[in-house]
Amino acid sequence: VLESVMGRILEIKEYLVKLSGFKFINFDDILVDLKLIPETLELPVPRYFVDERQKDLELREKLVKTLIAARDADAEEQPDENAKESLSMDDAIRFIQVNERGRQGKQRA
Repeated sequence: VLESVMGRILEIKEYLVKLSGFKFINFDDILVDLKLIPETLELPVPRYFVDERQKDLELREKLVKTLIAARDADAEEQPDENAKESLSMDDAIRFIQVNERGRQGKQRA
């Protein structure tokens, strides 16, 4: 039942987008008229979605702990090499630009 309601809400949103011509629908005026706060529009995540993903979340948590432990082990083995290295200003700017482009690419995807 919940999935059909969510599907219908998406259909209604698509219809409203077509009518208004805007990609996003602004509910501010409606909320003020109904004297509601914006949090009333937020839908909670259904419990069965969380329960279905519990195994995936536990696996991901184990992976993250393993990666953190490996990173800490590498940091303990080679603390002097990291301290001796220094970047030139051009290399530091290039490094920041590459990371920022990657972050923005992930954000768009």
